[in-house]
Amino acid sequence: MSISRLDPSKCYGCTACVEICAHGAIHTSHDEEGFVRPMLEAEKCVECGLCETVCPALTTHQDASTFTQRIYAAYSNQPEVVSRSTSGGVFYHLAEMVISRGGVVYGAVYDNDFHVTHTCATTMDGVKAMHGAKYVQSHLPAGMYHDIRNRLRAGQWVLFSGTPCQADAVRSYLRKDNEHLLLCDLVCRSVSSPMVYNDYLQFAQRKKTLKSVNMRWKGEGWGNTKFHLSFADGSSQTGKGDAQLWHDIHFSGLVTRPCCHQCPYTSMHRPGDITLGDFWGVSKSHAAFYHPQGVSLLMVNTPRGAAAFEKIAPSLHLLPSSAEACSQPALRKSVSPNPRRASFWRDYPVTPFMRMAKKYFRYGWLRQTVHRLRRTLR
Repeated sequence: MSISRLDPSKCYGCTACVEICAHGAIHTSHDEEGFVRPMLEAEKCVECGLCETVCPALTTHQDASTFTQRIYAAYSNQPEVVSRSTSGGVFYHLAEMVISRGGVVYGAVYDNDFHVTHTCATTMDGVKAMHGAKYVQSHLPAGMYHDIRNRLRAGQWVLFSGTPCQADAVRSYLRKDNEHLLLCDLVCRSVSSPMVYNDYLQFAQRKKTLKSVNMRWKGEGWGNTKFHLSFADGSSQTGKGDAQLWHDIHFSGLVTRPCCHQCPYTSMHRPGDITLGDFWGVSKSHAAFYHPQGVSLLMVNTPRGAAAFEKIAPSLHLLPSSAEACSQPALRKSVSPNPRRASFWRDYPVTPFMRMAKKYFRYGWLRQTVHRLRRTLR
């Protein structure tokens, strides 16, 4: 048996199967929507089945632990950490603990061209680049899984942070539990096409060169985050025009990876030792604990996660919570596909980006104004 029996619509693009194949029988390709897919070279395959055992879409991991999950609202007691984080800054302290032990941290960063890729940080300066939400599928570099395994074998601590399917893929690839591995999965709504994101970046730079991208700018507070672009000429744009466009594209459901519409991780049962996300609704469920710069949802899922939590707890403001209080769509159900998805992908290969933006995402001052007026009237 091999990865060839995997339904392409259920593939997470984690590339664990590529990394595990010792015969080089699997390589990656990009489908027509720009998502990574494994491609099998049948003449090289020896039918060892390793690719199936590490595929999180084909393997069901039964957790025999009787550990009772613990849930908290949390934010750092260091204001500068909260300010530069997506929500409450808990990840920073997890990373700090691991690096203080001589460990390394794997997480998603923007590269020099603002594409999203996973990298390895050995210092807290490297960790800072991992801060911030990134609404696009990250690239997992070749050799990453192998590198994680070698570091763990050498007795080094490893913290991996990523989407639930990525975290599950790391656990599947290693096949054996390791006391020095700490998996942190993120509450994830969905990931969007890297190809469309790349086209968006080119579009946003048709007149000016980008200097930075912030998909969750908190300049007006955590409750009013916006997409922020800054340019090399010193100008910037926030929450409108090109700086609104990627937000509208991502949340439209038109460029969502197909497996996200049937995601098995949209529940309280998590693949990571610790789960992190925004604590949406905290102003209602725990009004006195609300912080204007962000509150994290912190879920402790395993004994190893509990041990890590105990180490970082003194650095956090904490409030015990419950599954009912922290309930949000990404923990209850998969994102629904957009009824116009098929139409969008028929148009995309043959239609200029500007025209697609106007047709499907109300791009342009007039369209946005009319949309806001309609929402106000409703």
